[in-house]
Amino acid sequence: MDAFEKAKELGEIIKNSKMMADFKRAEEAYEQDPFAKDLFDTYKNIQMDLLRATKGNKPQDEIMDLRGKLVSKQDEINGYAVTKDFLDRKAKLDDFIKKVNDVLMYAITGEESCSSHGCGSCGGCK
Repeated sequence: MDAFEKAKELGEIIKNSKMMADFKRAEEAYEQDPFAKDLFDTYKNIQMDLLRATKGNKPQDEIMDLRGKLVSKQDEINGYAVTKDFLDRKAKLDDFIKKVNDVLMYAITGEESCSSHGCGSCGGCK
Protein backbone atom coordinates (compact mmCIF):
# COMPACT_ATOMS: atom_id res chain seq x y z
CA MET A 1 0.00 0.00 0.00
CA ASP A 2 1.40 3.41 -0.88
CA ALA A 3 1.52 6.57 1.23
CA PHE A 4 -1.44 8.19 -0.53
CA GLU A 5 -3.68 5.20 0.14
CA LYS A 6 -2.67 5.23 3.80
CA ALA A 7 -3.28 8.99 4.00
CA LYS A 8 -6.73 8.52 2.48
CA GLU A 9 -7.45 5.72 4.96
CA LEU A 10 -6.35 7.96 7.84
CA GLY A 11 -8.56 10.76 6.50
CA GLU A 12 -11.54 8.40 6.40
CA ILE A 13 -10.87 7.27 9.97
CA ILE A 14 -10.79 10.89 11.16
CA LYS A 15 -13.84 11.83 9.06
CA ASN A 16 -15.84 8.98 10.61
CA SER A 17 -14.66 9.58 14.17
CA LYS A 18 -16.88 10.67 17.05
CA MET A 19 -14.72 13.77 17.45
CA MET A 20 -15.46 14.85 13.88
CA ALA A 21 -19.17 14.04 14.27
CA ASP A 22 -19.29 16.15 17.44
CA PHE A 23 -17.52 19.01 15.65
CA LYS A 24 -19.88 18.81 12.66
CA ARG A 25 -22.91 18.95 14.98
CA ALA A 26 -21.50 22.00 16.75
CA GLU A 27 -20.64 23.62 13.42
CA GLU A 28 -24.16 23.01 12.12
CA ALA A 29 -25.69 24.45 15.31
CA TYR A 30 -23.50 27.54 14.86
CA GLU A 31 -24.41 27.88 11.17
CA GLN A 32 -28.12 27.67 12.00
CA ASP A 33 -27.96 30.27 14.80
CA PRO A 34 -28.17 33.88 13.59
CA PHE A 35 -27.22 35.23 17.02
CA ALA A 36 -24.04 33.09 17.10
CA LYS A 37 -23.05 34.23 13.62
CA ASP A 38 -23.73 37.84 14.58
CA LEU A 39 -21.46 37.47 17.63
CA PHE A 40 -18.55 36.38 15.43
CA ASP A 41 -19.28 38.99 12.76
CA THR A 42 -19.36 41.75 15.37
CA TYR A 43 -16.15 40.44 16.93
CA LYS A 44 -14.39 40.48 13.54
CA ASN A 45 -15.63 44.03 12.86
CA ILE A 46 -14.34 45.29 16.21
CA GLN A 47 -11.05 43.49 15.55
CA MET A 48 -10.70 45.27 12.19
CA ASP A 49 -11.60 48.62 13.77
CA LEU A 50 -8.91 48.04 16.39
CA LEU A 51 -6.35 47.16 13.74
CA ARG A 52 -7.18 50.29 11.74
CA ALA A 53 -7.06 52.44 14.87
CA THR A 54 -3.68 51.01 15.85
CA LYS A 55 -2.17 51.40 12.39
CA GLY A 56 -3.77 54.82 11.97
CA ASN A 57 -2.18 56.16 15.14
CA LYS A 58 -5.56 56.94 16.69
CA PRO A 59 -5.68 58.34 20.23
CA GLN A 60 -4.81 55.85 22.95
CA ASP A 61 -8.23 56.22 24.62
CA GLU A 62 -9.95 55.20 21.37
CA ILE A 63 -7.68 52.16 21.07
CA MET A 64 -8.30 51.19 24.69
CA ASP A 65 -12.06 51.55 24.18
CA LEU A 66 -11.91 49.21 21.18
CA ARG A 67 -9.82 46.70 23.15
CA GLY A 68 -12.43 46.76 25.90
CA LYS A 69 -15.20 46.16 23.37
CA LEU A 70 -13.22 43.28 21.88
CA VAL A 71 -12.69 41.63 25.26
CA SER A 72 -16.36 42.13 26.11
CA LYS A 73 -17.44 40.53 22.83
CA GLN A 74 -15.04 37.62 23.41
CA ASP A 75 -16.61 37.11 26.84
CA GLU A 76 -20.04 37.15 25.21
CA ILE A 77 -18.90 34.54 22.65
CA ASN A 78 -17.50 32.35 25.43
CA GLY A 79 -20.67 32.77 27.46
CA TYR A 80 -23.06 31.71 24.69
CA ALA A 81 -23.51 27.92 24.60
CA VAL A 82 -23.59 27.55 20.81
CA THR A 83 -20.41 29.53 20.13
CA LYS A 84 -18.58 28.10 23.14
CA ASP A 85 -19.39 24.53 22.08
CA PHE A 86 -18.29 25.26 18.50
CA LEU A 87 -14.99 26.79 19.62
CA ASP A 88 -14.30 24.03 22.17
CA ARG A 89 -14.94 21.25 19.65
CA LYS A 90 -12.92 23.03 16.95
CA ALA A 91 -9.99 23.40 19.36
CA LYS A 92 -10.16 19.69 20.25
CA LEU A 93 -10.25 18.68 16.59
CA ASP A 94 -7.39 21.05 15.70
CA ASP A 95 -5.31 19.69 18.60
CA PHE A 96 -6.01 16.11 17.53
CA ILE A 97 -4.99 16.79 13.92
CA LYS A 98 -1.82 18.53 15.13
CA LYS A 99 -0.96 15.44 17.20
CA VAL A 100 -1.55 13.20 14.16
CA ASN A 101 0.79 15.43 12.14
CA ASP A 102 3.35 15.29 14.95
CA VAL A 103 3.26 11.48 14.86
CA LEU A 104 3.75 11.54 11.08
CA MET A 105 6.70 13.93 11.39
CA TYR A 106 8.24 11.78 14.11
CA ALA A 107 7.87 8.69 11.92
CA ILE A 108 9.51 10.52 9.01
CA THR A 109 12.30 12.40 10.80
CA GLY A 110 12.76 10.58 14.10
CA GLU A 111 12.52 13.92 15.89
CA GLU A 112 9.71 15.05 18.14
CA SER A 113 7.96 18.30 17.32
CA CYS A 114 7.87 21.28 19.62
CA SER A 115 5.63 20.97 22.61
CA SER A 116 2.40 22.90 22.99
CA HIS A 117 4.21 25.03 25.58
CA GLY A 118 6.15 26.83 22.89
CA CYS A 119 9.82 27.26 22.20
CA GLY A 120 10.71 28.02 25.83
CA SER A 121 10.06 24.40 26.81
CA CYS A 122 12.98 22.90 24.89
CA GLY A 123 16.42 23.65 23.50
CA GLY A 124 15.02 25.38 20.44
CA CYS A 125 14.24 24.33 16.92
CA LYS A 126 16.96 22.93 14.73
